[in-house]
Amino acid sequence: TPFVTTFAVRALAEAGRPDAAVEQVRRRWGAMLALGATTFWEEFPEDGASPYEMYGRPFGKSLCHAWAAGPAQLLPEIVCGLRPLSDGWATFAVDPRLGDLAWVGAIVAVPGGEITVLATQAEVSVTVPAGHALVHGGELLQGPTELRFATAP
Repeated sequence: TPFVTTFAVRALAEAGRPDAAVEQVRRRWGAMLALGATTFWEEFPEDGASPYEMYGRPFGKSLCHAWAAGPAQLLPEIVCGLRPLSDGWATFAVDPRLGDLAWVGAIVAVPGGEITVLATQAEVSVTVPAGHALVHGGELLQGPTELRFATAP
């Protein structure tokens, strides 16, 4: 199921295999998108089966299942390298690993504003709201500010 697969994807990323983690998201959740999904389904589609069938019931599958939304949390963390370092994201890190993606972006709602990240193969742009700080290159960069730096190789 997508719920359990989320844990496996996280384990791949934490084991130093972020490209394999992203490939699992592409393959498993991408199958839903290929069938027209606009929400996260309770179960991955099976080859040749109705995408709506589950438990032997023709329309037994939830097509809007919160427990299947793992990529919404995993991709900003794995690809953007966006993670909290303290409670409430008071301090956080950004370390994008785009792999074969041309760009990636994420927004995290935090107390008092939003952290935004937009990364390309060449550059990272980060908005740090007031009351928060980005830890980057050994420095503590206090908000409110907008920062740009080169993407790590």
